[in-house]
Amino acid sequence: MKNSIILDQYTFNSLLNTVADSTLILDIEGNILICNEKALQIICNNEFDFVGKSIFHYLKGEPASTVRTKKEIVIDSGTPVSFEDKIDDKIFQFSIYPIFDDSKQVKQLVFIAADITRRKKIEQSESRKTQQLEQILETARNLSSSLEIKEVLTRICHGAKDILNTHGSAIYILDNDGETLIPVVVVDPVYEKEVMATNLNVHRSLTGKAVLEKKCMIFNDTRPDSKGFQIPGTSVLESERLIVAPFILDEQVLGVMTLDRIGLIFTHEDLSLAETFASFATTAFKNAQTYSKLQYEVEERKKAENDLSLHQEHLKLINKILRHDLMNNLAVIKSAIRIYKSMKDVEVLDEATKSVSKSVELIKRMRELENLISSHDGIKLIEIRDVIDNVITNYNYLDFNVQGKCTALVDNAISSVFDNIISNAAIHGKTDKIDIKIKSKEDQCEVRIADYGSGIPDSIKEKIFDERFKYGETGNTGIGLYIVKRAIEHYGGKISVEDNKPNGSVFILKFRNKHDVKKKLTG
Repeated sequence: MKNSIILDQYTFNSLLNTVADSTLILDIEGNILICNEKALQIICNNEFDFVGKSIFHYLKGEPASTVRTKKEIVIDSGTPVSFEDKIDDKIFQFSIYPIFDDSKQVKQLVFIAADITRRKKIEQSESRKTQQLEQILETARNLSSSLEIKEVLTRICHGAKDILNTHGSAIYILDNDGETLIPVVVVDPVYEKEVMATNLNVHRSLTGKAVLEKKCMIFNDTRPDSKGFQIPGTSVLESERLIVAPFILDEQVLGVMTLDRIGLIFTHEDLSLAETFASFATTAFKNAQTYSKLQYEVEERKKAENDLSLHQEHLKLINKILRHDLMNNLAVIKSAIRIYKSMKDVEVLDEATKSVSKSVELIKRMRELENLISSHDGIKLIEIRDVIDNVITNYNYLDFNVQGKCTALVDNAISSVFDNIISNAAIHGKTDKIDIKIKSKEDQCEVRIADYGSGIPDSIKEKIFDERFKYGETGNTGIGLYIVKRAIEHYGGKISVEDNKPNGSVFILKFRNKHDVKKKLTG
């Protein structure tokens, strides 16, 4: 019988050792009765005199406290329990099962400790990859959520920083000189201002090295590299790691993204993620270029539509003026001729002559208005002094004093503007002298035309630029200053009038002298 019992125990031990996890049989006090070889190594620290010792001799701290609590639950309820806890740097799944005696009372316990450290790391890795994928997809979706490229690049910067768990991230654009990297987005909790204020040279920085080689690069040891550049105001850290990912479109480097962290080195997996975000930045730039082209085409179409509308408006105005004024003048001429034929009164021919002169003046003004409509062959920078010098040659009976010079964004119709103002001063204002001062003021070209004539009453200063407004005996078509105002507005300028002391009027014309330029990313 004794040999039979020994054989059964041997068989039991052999079966226990086939279990891959650490397995122990405990009494209800927690004393070890038997364990397999795995438990001997992991739990009992290879102490062969474990029999009779409490399991809490080997388990310490929080794991021991948790096992003690769970053991009592199993004894009281007769129900198995499972839970996870750490021993040193490993994660275990502990299970405690009851063993009942004939009276259904818990007599002993089976204690199993399964090392799940590797499984947990895989789960964490998969979870992290899932989160990374979700964040990458979210960043990709955000590419089309805004047409403001700086806003999109900021989202890309934040996404890369979060997924790669870095200290900071930054995006630079490559200047037209091909050598200067200009920061446009910086996400850094400490040195954002310092990084944003510092341009990088592609020949003297690790970031530039990746740009020159047109590939993503990892710099886990930045100390010995001669191309390293320390941004002023930032700390020197021996354990700083850097990953650089250029974004390239049609073989051309547009810019680069940098990611830095302290301590933990970058891996090839990190490099692949950085390349993904660099491709997002490339897409953002491509979208922005497409949007800019579309926006330009829309603006050009709107401009063409506005020009067409203005053209139609002016044609209606010309037609209305010609029908009304020329018909009136022709009626006067016809009446004068009829009276002359019947009465031979020469004086009536004077009225006919005046009507002919008015018609000639009207046709001249209509030609000027036609020039305003049709001669806009492209606004460009023109030297205003040259235009004025050419116009005043038609008024040799006036004394001119012209000072200064500047360029303005106008077209060939600009001569009609100055001709109208000077003509009005001579004919309506009865001046014999005109002073013209030209000067450049910031982004404007200002021209002041001062006469010494009768001046313009305050009551009509706001009306003189209105269509068909006439004043006084010399008032003619009422279209001259209207043409002036419309032309200057077309150039994006302004015109106003004020009194000249002691007498006369001053017309102030302001023109643009610079093209409107959209702000760059660096603006």
